[in-house]
Order: sequence, then structure tokens, then C-alpha cells
Amino acid sequence: MASERRKHPRQNMRWKALIVAVSGSVVCECMMANVSKAGAKLFMRTPADVPNDFVLVLAKKAEVRRLCEVTWRDENSIGVKFIRRSPADDAQLSFDEALDQISADSEPETAGS
Repeated sequence: MASERRKHPRQNMRWKALIVAVSGSVVCECMMANVSKAGAKLFMRTPADVPNDFVLVLAKKAEVRRLCEVTWRDENSIGVKFIRRSPADDAQLSFDEALDQISADSEPETAGS
């Protein structure tokens, strides 16, 4: 059996999340399979459509967001590392706009609109 090479232990879980482009557009939904202090494994239908850098927004508590960089891909999942940014860089990311778009996408359409 190979020894564990990760610096940080992973915690298995099944949390729904959203992958949001840095520009603020929603890319897709995903399922977080495991997470550590440094990164996570995410399952989704089309990993090839996920940009190399994106914001992971946890659906249960949308105030939890992580800037991610893809480290590997396979048929149905990706591995990501969490990127730490300076406060000046964070100000450029429009998380509120992304959450507004998510909310707007989930509102029912009314007749005649």
C-alpha cells in the first residue's frame, strides 16, 4: 500500500457546490467529494468545461467561497488547490454579482415576461 503523500489530511463529504468563473458567470454545479486545507476533489458532468481558475461557491452556505486552480482532470472529476489572494486581488472578484446571477437563474418566470 502506498503511503499518503498529501501535506494536509482530506475529509470525505458530499456537499453540493457551484463553479463560478472569475468573471462571475456560473459554469456548472458540482459535488465536493473531499476537502482539505489546501484543496478538494470535485465531481461534475463535464470537467473539460471547467476553466483552469474559478471560484468554488458552497451551496449550503453561499458565503463560503474559495478561489481554485485545477491541478488534474479525469472523465467526471477534477482536483483543485485553493489559491490565496491578497485583499486587493479579492476586491476585483465579483462574488456578489455571481450570487445575484445564481438567485436570478433560480427564480420562476412569470407569464407574459
